[in-house]
Amino acid sequence: MVNLTTPTLAIFIDADNVPVRHADEILKVIRRMNSAETRVSGVPRLYGNNSNGSLSAWAEKLRNHEFIPFIKIEVPSLKNSADIAIAVDAIGLLHSNCYNGFCIVSSDSDFSYLAMSIRARSIPVYGFGEQKASESYKKHFDRFVVLPPLETPAKTKPKVSTSCAKKKPKPKNPTAAMPIISSAMKTVNPKNGWHSLVKVRKQIDQNDPTFSSSTYGSKTFSNLLKNLNSFDLDPPNRPTRMRVRQT
Repeated sequence: MVNLTTPTLAIFIDADNVPVRHADEILKVIRRMNSAETRVSGVPRLYGNNSNGSLSAWAEKLRNHEFIPFIKIEVPSLKNSADIAIAVDAIGLLHSNCYNGFCIVSSDSDFSYLAMSIRARSIPVYGFGEQKASESYKKHFDRFVVLPPLETPAKTKPKVSTSCAKKKPKPKNPTAAMPIISSAMKTVNPKNGWHSLVKVRKQIDQNDPTFSSSTYGSKTFSNLLKNLNSFDLDPPNRPTRMRVRQT
């Protein structure tokens, strides 16, 4: 069993497996686990194929978190190349007796046996991975940090050019509604010369379901009648009980 006075972690980052967008969260946790010193004891190791820039992106994050020095290990773009390289280097460092903790940053369950082998020597192993990591894989670590899912940016609706936007039609002259209103009033039986406003409006809906007071520049049917100056309304402020007659 390793017994070092200064917390020293061997840090292995599978850059092909864990996206760099998780880097800030991972590196903050590792720093808290390692020590309260300004600089981290231990040299992080980055593994992956750098053709997609993953190693360079991770390296930049390590610099920002003052993880200096660190090692970039570029591997061929073959299946499991990074996994094999990490396993080989981890076993080598394990037998050096220079570390009292190991960090494996990967969601790949292929590292299960490596974690078991390190823990067999009474050295703690800490894992970092996304939610997709299997439950059986997580159990092989002394502590496994599940990285929170990152929110995807909300899709913004494309702006519509004002020149292309559909313009509201210009209101018709209120007098154009006169024939429609007069026709409905002839159908509704009057009482002492007055027609129920509600009944007139219902009759208009039956005659022309597309009729709308807004088409003629008025918010309500009673406002339309007032704007026409051809009708009397009584009482003027109680639409549900209002009656109307043509002057």
